Amino acid sequence: MLDGNTEHVLFDNTALNTDFDRSSGYVHYELHGARTDLVANLGATELNPGSASRSGPLIGLELTRILSPVAKLTLKAGQELTYASTSFSTLESGAMGAISIAPAALTSNSYTSTYASVGWHYERDRTTLGLSARSEKDSYEGQSSLDNSRSGGELKLDRKVTRAFSAELLGSVYYTDYTHANYTTADGLVGAALTLRAGRGLEFRLRYNHVSRVATGIGAGFRENIGFLTIGYRPQQLHSPDLLGEGR
Repeated sequence: MLDGNTEHVLFDNTALNTDFDRSSGYVHYELHGARTDLVANLGATELNPGSASRSGPLIGLELTRILSPVAKLTLKAGQELTYASTSFSTLESGAMGAISIAPAALTSNSYTSTYASVGWHYERDRTTLGLSARSEKDSYEGQSSLDNSRSGGELKLDRKVTRAFSAELLGSVYYTDYTHANYTTADGLVGAALTLRAGRGLEFRLRYNHVSRVATGIGAGFRENIGFLTIGYRPQQLHSPDLLGEGR
């Protein structure tokens, strides 16, 4: 299947940023088997800031393999020409189920992102375990001081102690290296959560996180302890046998 998109990006402050057009065209291919699924996007992207345009490959591969009735493996890899606002909108979650924190955007200029990730998911009636790892390298043409590489992994373990009570352990570590700027960071997170479901729709969740950063070069590290209580309510959907045509 042939697919494509185009966008026109306008900045309020054109003194620091340049308006540009971004267009992509690619071939989308899917293959589904009994235990293996493959999705591939192959094409190119062009950025036109009004002066000299720039183009680059658009490659995206995703392979999912069912290892057993309770385990699944997912592999992803790709390369694309992108920029800060688009990269934030396409961030993916890891094993923890939360969107990963990306390096701070220092410029609106485009860059080439090359990435690869692997995820393993295990789920049974009462236990769920997820592991993931990701590596990414961002290269800026003509601005090598902004080049960076990022790699790390996540873990999440969830256990249903009873039908109403569950416990969760989670952790992550990411290493970011600005090779030409004498700046590296190692970010870690360790957390735990307890969830109590009261009734059919009420939920209480108590969570604790310990976050730390070790920085070298021009950076500074920190440590932070966070605890919070979340109370949620999910109304139950009502089904009427008469409206659904059931019970007749």
